[in-house]
Amino acid sequence: LGEKFNETAWGKMIQQEPMQSLTSQLFDEAEVAVTPIAEEIGLSIRDLLAIPQGEICLAFVAPPSGGQVTAPVLMLDVRGQQANVQKLLDLLEQRLVDEGRQATTENLGGATLKIFEDEDPRWTGVIHFRKDDLQVLTTNLEVAEQILSLWNGEEDVRSLEANQDFQQVMRYSKGPAESSPQIRWFIDPIS
Repeated sequence: LGEKFNETAWGKMIQQEPMQSLTSQLFDEAEVAVTPIAEEIGLSIRDLLAIPQGEICLAFVAPPSGGQVTAPVLMLDVRGQQANVQKLLDLLEQRLVDEGRQATTENLGGATLKIFEDEDPRWTGVIHFRKDDLQVLTTNLEVAEQILSLWNGEEDVRSLEANQDFQQVMRYSKGPAESSPQIRWFIDPIS
């Protein structure tokens, strides 16, 4: 991902002077600040930054049953980085268990979901699974189930591809020479 990032407009910009010296200084300071955490998890900042191998998606998804609370969903392409991802997940899981969360496992749609729940209604839970080199984390089991159902083609749902507003925004979100933007975002609260 780092090599691919260097080919993007942002990557090219931060490689130029004086940005390169500023970026280098910020990275060095971040490395010092993160050192205690890195030692605890056994991964350097460079190891952590190497985990994403492609696209990263952060979405806020309404559960299929409705309700007022949307669930955050994080999806990362972790191809070839499963060992480092597992170190992070082991640490997360241990912390959740130490806090009294109950862990269960559920096999669904070709993936093994690790579910952490609590009796406290203010705490929504943590669910994570890996499928096809993508690591998925969310806070809602219904949303995780829907993601897997869509992934496996078991559910017919209106996608962003069918959303005319989204398509209009994407038509105007082209960079030079029709290149794709590095960051895309879209909000459609009334869909």
